[in-house]
Amino acid sequence: MSYLTSLVTYLLGNWAASIAWVVLSTFKGIYRKYVNNSSDLQIDVYTFHSFGFHQFWLFRQLWLFHQFRTSRY
Repeated sequence: MSYLTSLVTYLLGNWAASIAWVVLSTFKGIYRKYVNNSSDLQIDVYTFHSFGFHQFWLFRQLWLFHQFRTSRY
């Protein structure tokens, strides 16, 4: 597999995981607030903090992937 193909595959997998995490945590917060009639408002803080963490994790993984693919043994 070429460098570009493996990079695109790696990116799509990580972006899909990040987006799925944000969507699931958002629905979890909506369910807690409106279906269970919970009074907490953790949906906003939790969702955006987890999304920011996943963005940091994704760029770190990209850097490690780049270093691994370009390193010489």
